Amino acid sequence: MSSKVTLSNTSMKSPGSSNGNNNKPAVANKILQRLPRKEYKAVLARTERVDLPIHTVLNEIGKAIEHGYFMNSGLASILTVLAGGKSVEVGLAGTEGFVGVPLVDVRVKFIAPSTYGDQLRAETTVTEIRNSSFVLRHQFFKGDVLAVEGFETRVWAERDSASPGKIRSRKIPHNVIEKLSSEPAK
Repeated sequence: MSSKVTLSNTSMKSPGSSNGNNNKPAVANKILQRLPRKEYKAVLARTERVDLPIHTVLNEIGKAIEHGYFMNSGLASILTVLAGGKSVEVGLAGTEGFVGVPLVDVRVKFIAPSTYGDQLRAETTVTEIRNSSFVLRHQFFKGDVLAVEGFETRVWAERDSASPGKIRSRKIPHNVIEKLSSEPAK
């Protein structure tokens, strides 16, 4: 996998160095900035500056991931596609790394055997919505037979302004609850 980093029209310099433009670092991605100098140089040597217009799709469902993206500005939405083709935003990636819906619990039950190469159909439904968390049920079918069933609990989160570098749970926004609660389009 090759790495890509998105940068505005500035030159790439070492973490924290100024680019002469409002004294902002040329690389604003916090993950890259925190790398030791040797690793930082190695990663940056394999990066390419790309612009990502709004609604750019970075990875397609069912296709191999070809590139990694270090956001230098803005946000990237992380979407999941539910049964029926409806997509819901489940996270955000920005210059500080991943903030969104951390996984706090997972349970899985293997019901029927499956092996490498078997084609399974996945269906995901929201089974419970709480104040700051929700539960997803994932079912994997081999033909008409339920092969695997799993549940995951995710917590809606945001950066904690009182503790930089940490996140805290928050109430799920009303518009997200509406999207999670609605029936998929047919």
